[in-house]
Amino acid sequence: LKIFCEAFAGRTPDIGRHTLPTIVEAYSERKAGQIAEKIDCDPDQVLGLLAGLAKAIYNGGGGPLAVSDARNMCEASFQAAESSKSLLHALLSESVLCEVPIGVTGPLGGTSMGIRFTYERIWDYFYSLQLLGFESSPTDKLRRLVCDATWRWENPGLLGMLAIRLPHECGVELLEMLPADQYDHVV
Repeated sequence: LKIFCEAFAGRTPDIGRHTLPTIVEAYSERKAGQIAEKIDCDPDQVLGLLAGLAKAIYNGGGGPLAVSDARNMCEASFQAAESSKSLLHALLSESVLCEVPIGVTGPLGGTSMGIRFTYERIWDYFYSLQLLGFESSPTDKLRRLVCDATWRWENPGLLGMLAIRLPHECGVELLEMLPADQYDHVV
């Protein structure tokens, strides 16, 4: 509900059925517009960076991305004259991303920080785009992952997002991707 309210704040949503992917898309576009206006960049740069961050997190195994890596990606996407106008700072201040501790480093035991998407549903959506491009067909890789019980157990939010996106965008139910003997074991 919070994502829906943030997505459509200040305007009346179109009449009709809203799916989670359409709500997340509206949320992302609204946040990208707000950030772009705040730091004087193009909203497409913000959206492209969000997709890039999701891909980097995905390629890194799904955990938080080191702040230094996120900062480098943000700076490559948009060069700000001052740090307060940086894309990373804007994404953090707009609560699209948040910082989380990822470990202890250094001789004095300082904590290193990482970033992740603030809302799990937003993360699940961007993460799902790494496995299922918008309005594309399920790949063999996606089918293999969905058939892997361990992967399903470790990725319940992503599995839920795919259960929403697959029928909406591809006309395929998630269960149709599983061998019949695994129906009873779906998380």
